[in-house]
Amino acid sequence: MTRTLRWLCAALTCLGLGTAAAGTPALAAATWQADFDALLAGLASNYANFEDQIRARRLDLPALAARQRQALTGADDDQGRRAAFEGVLRALRDPHVKIDWAPLAADGAPGPVCAAGIDGGREGRLQWSRWPAFAPLARDSARIFSAGLLRRPDGRRLGIVRLGLFVESAYPVACAEAARTLGLATDAPCDATCAERRDAAAAHVLDTALVDTVRALRAAGAAMLVLDISDNGGGGDWNEAVARRLAGPLRSARIALLKHPAWQDWVDDRLHTLGSDAPEATAWRRLRTQLARPCDLSAAWSDGEITTGARPLPCSTLVHGHLHTLGTVEPWGPPVPPGVNRLPLVLLVNEETHSAAEQFAALLQDNRRARVVGSATAGAACGTFTPRGTTFTLPHSGARVHVPDCVRLRADGSNERRGIVPDVMVPWAPSDSPWLRTVKAAQTLGRLR
Repeated sequence: MTRTLRWLCAALTCLGLGTAAAGTPALAAATWQADFDALLAGLASNYANFEDQIRARRLDLPALAARQRQALTGADDDQGRRAAFEGVLRALRDPHVKIDWAPLAADGAPGPVCAAGIDGGREGRLQWSRWPAFAPLARDSARIFSAGLLRRPDGRRLGIVRLGLFVESAYPVACAEAARTLGLATDAPCDATCAERRDAAAAHVLDTALVDTVRALRAAGAAMLVLDISDNGGGGDWNEAVARRLAGPLRSARIALLKHPAWQDWVDDRLHTLGSDAPEATAWRRLRTQLARPCDLSAAWSDGEITTGARPLPCSTLVHGHLHTLGTVEPWGPPVPPGVNRLPLVLLVNEETHSAAEQFAALLQDNRRARVVGSATAGAACGTFTPRGTTFTLPHSGARVHVPDCVRLRADGSNERRGIVPDVMVPWAPSDSPWLRTVKAAQTLGRLR
């Protein structure tokens, strides 16, 4: 796969508004105001969902800007001034948006091959292992995914498979096996090239284990396969591979491209790789031409008629071409092994299902290969597609503002930022304990036909 989508939202740190402010230089009041102006301008030109904030969400951007500028002016210290910036980003309610006040301190050495304390197969708030009617499968492959059989009141059995992250290295057994394959210690430093090799090796381990687990569940009498992706913080490209390995050929979602140099570079690289005589080169050149047409929506920060819809947007910052999530101008992508699952497929989601996990759910729901059960997902949607990304730096403080560079579209053309709405709702309440959440999930699954 060619795309880069490595945002790991809720499971790690993406939901924070930034690192500690140690190392942020002391700034004069006028300089803070200049950085605030740069923040607003940068969001208008670098943030792929900025247009969605206007068209679909009708966020009152002029009121937001005025309110936070007043907070900035009235702040007595740098902590209060930073809070004014963070207030703007928080109002966007986009889990992929954050600010790093001390980016140099955050940019450390490469992490280890296998990070400690992360386990993508570990149970989330749905604790099936505590449920009396749940029996775990006694095989090594199934333990990776906390897999087992759930007996319903009517006697039917459901196969439960836990996918807590779509990050290959987040599964300790798979990561350790990948490290052995590559001849590396699990705590050895791992740069970007190393990470690509590790993820490919870990994905092979996981794919083999997943196929074995699904077949074992069916052999043990499962009448339905339930993939638990509740509390799944997202991850990367492995999600599309899993979907196809289970369900067979699928039509990928379309991507809307942001008119930004990052996308222009990405398309230029694509054209260079394909060559001018390639059949699809014409489509890529068309995209490149559209990307070069400028669009400035910064007036939305001051013009209330734009944000209320009384005045139409003067242009669009997005290009709706024929690019799909696999990085191709056709939706099917490369051939994959036939779908291994022969059972009705159900996905369990909740409000902490993010990013790549939402893409996974949308892909299977839009292709009508699975029913989605649970509560509406987070609405994190697409994070980063291009290698360059659209992160921008505030000129005086040096703070880096991380924003999505892409918009992922559902089959009906809507932005995935709206979240994935389940076909069957589970009546979870914010006050529910993990046990009560499990009770309600089991009851709902017990009524499915």
